[in-house]
Amino acid sequence: MNVTVLFLKPHIHGGVMYPAGVRIALPEADAAWIVRAGVGNVLMNGEDCARPVSNPARPSSARRTRRSQQNG
Repeated sequence: MNVTVLFLKPHIHGGVMYPAGVRIALPEADAAWIVRAGVGNVLMNGEDCARPVSNPARPSSARRTRRSQQNG
């Protein structure tokens, strides 16, 4: 499923340079990466109100490592 992303900073995506302020449709996984990187926001229905993209679950090994580090 594609979502609309508003670039907050200049960014090269798919070999194309997009300036800040440009809106493009991207697959949700790419949009999530853009948001996590702080490069853009996902727009709901193409409007100016940004909504967060849910982060994909971390692998269980990453969670175990983090917990074991916290517990000593």
